Amino acid sequence: MLQRRGLLPSAVRLLIVGPVQDAGAQQALDEAIRRDSLERVVGQYPGTTHPEDYYHACDVCVLYSPAEGLSNVSIEALAAGRPVILSEPANAAGVIEHGVTGWVVRAGDVEHLAETLYHIISMPDAELAAMRAACAQRAQQYGVETLVQRYMSLYETWSLSAASRLSLGEIV
Repeated sequence: MLQRRGLLPSAVRLLIVGPVQDAGAQQALDEAIRRDSLERVVGQYPGTTHPEDYYHACDVCVLYSPAEGLSNVSIEALAAGRPVILSEPANAAGVIEHGVTGWVVRAGDVEHLAETLYHIISMPDAELAAMRAACAQRAQQYGVETLVQRYMSLYETWSLSAASRLSLGEIV
């Protein structure tokens, strides 16, 4: 959409990392690249064991899937200090805070996604840099130590609650 409207700056690049989910989607992508003359803009790369190389090469990460659980991609991008664009269903876990650590867009609304991308492309560098600091801070909430502490607290709370409801005979 941005290319067709003349709103896509020549320096913008889109890196697609990992396989496209199905052959039909890959065919549609290939057709869109040809139709809109995006060969210089869109690059496809195989899956990698070093995604951090791609996170550090980008300004933002886009995960526009119709659904995700707790997305590793989002957390990894945040850890690299990169804001994330997610669809509403992909942000079900609330990892991204709209306007602070990224942007949450309506699922299936390509116009809204295009508007969001244009907003990001037009952002001052200082504003994007401020978001990077917030992203790195948010990623710390998903660090191993923090998650272990949360699970320990959950299990301890459950254990105390269950023990108060059950007699010793029921537990054995």
